Amino acid sequence: MNDGPAQTSRVEELRARARGKAGPDALRLFEDALALMLSAGIEPASISTLTVDALVGLANGLATARSASTIPSLSMPGRHARLDEYVANAMGQTPGRILDIGCGCPPWPTIETGARFPATEVIGVDFRWPAFLLEDGAGLRAFFGEDRRLQYLFTDAALRVRSQAPDVLERSAVERFERLLRVLEAEGHDEARATIEADGARLTREPMHTYERENVRFVNGAIGSATVPKAAVIRCMNVMPYLGSARQTEALQWMGQNLEQGGLAIVGCNFAASTDQRYRVYRREGDWLAERELCFGVDWLRPVTAITWVALEGDVDPSAVASWTRVVRSDEVFAKRLDARFDALLSEHGLLERSPNGILEPIGSARGPNDLGRTMAAIATELDGEGYVASAASIIEASGTRARRNEIGDLAVATGGSLRLP
Repeated sequence: MNDGPAQTSRVEELRARARGKAGPDALRLFEDALALMLSAGIEPASISTLTVDALVGLANGLATARSASTIPSLSMPGRHARLDEYVANAMGQTPGRILDIGCGCPPWPTIETGARFPATEVIGVDFRWPAFLLEDGAGLRAFFGEDRRLQYLFTDAALRVRSQAPDVLERSAVERFERLLRVLEAEGHDEARATIEADGARLTREPMHTYERENVRFVNGAIGSATVPKAAVIRCMNVMPYLGSARQTEALQWMGQNLEQGGLAIVGCNFAASTDQRYRVYRREGDWLAERELCFGVDWLRPVTAITWVALEGDVDPSAVASWTRVVRSDEVFAKRLDARFDALLSEHGLLERSPNGILEPIGSARGPNDLGRTMAAIATELDGEGYVASAASIIEASGTRARRNEIGDLAVATGGSLRLP
């Protein structure tokens, strides 16, 4: 599918699918992400309906949350596991105190970091703690605010924020919450950290305490105001885009001030199982926060879920990574070889395959975010093992910019620049 009319037709098909699922604000976010992919040299035929649905799902959630002036603290198991390995390579097996900014709830990545570095104090920091957690034996976790309204929920197959038109799953969660809350209050359990079990479900007030471990604790606070000790490592993932351009410099300065000398800051975005990953790496050097490199996963060269291609106000990294993707894909021999191997792996893993007209189409039923993330992580690992990441780094090097395959198999492009700390 290389001719112009066919590509134009495919782009219109993708847009039509998005229009059928997205509200006006979400559609603008989708259109921006689609334009970015096309500018990066991604062929329309390689953008599947799975990609459209993932982007629209995220965009709808962001638009709904922003209209309510809240961003839910969504998180997933294994989300930062590869970043833990980056820290281990850069700072050793006992790196010193780690601050996990925007740890989310449930704070699985923070807990996993504590398990990965058992001799290290790990502090999760967030300001959007849910007031109540509803759980059942079937994998449901639903989070409610002080106003008793549903904020977001997880199941084994779904992750979503509160919608304007609640479906059966959301309505059921709300009804069960209201029943258990009446029991909790009727029995006088209005104290902090109270728990009640009934009707095959459990309701916990102020649930964050249930996740603390011997070397893991949590602080309720925001960037710029949270009271935290200095750390050897600060990880701040999936937070900065929500701050807007005006506050991002202040946030970096705050992080720099809370780093020990020589300390490391990792700042960026990712999806389940460290896929769709992009991040900048900084070090504290005297009164400066020095930027070292911009890193991104090999799946950026052929996006499937494409979650972190969505750019909010002031988020320049999607455009920056897309420009490097364009550089790599401009090597036609490499791009052709990568696309053929990527297609083969997508098919082998039962995720996507080419239709007779050359369009990438889903295989079977839709997958949940964790399953999808694990599949894409496995594909990225195979591509790295076959030398595709190192080859892509060589292409960037040939363009005149230092680049490398970093210690965890991501592309790392040298950046430079320093931010003076107050």
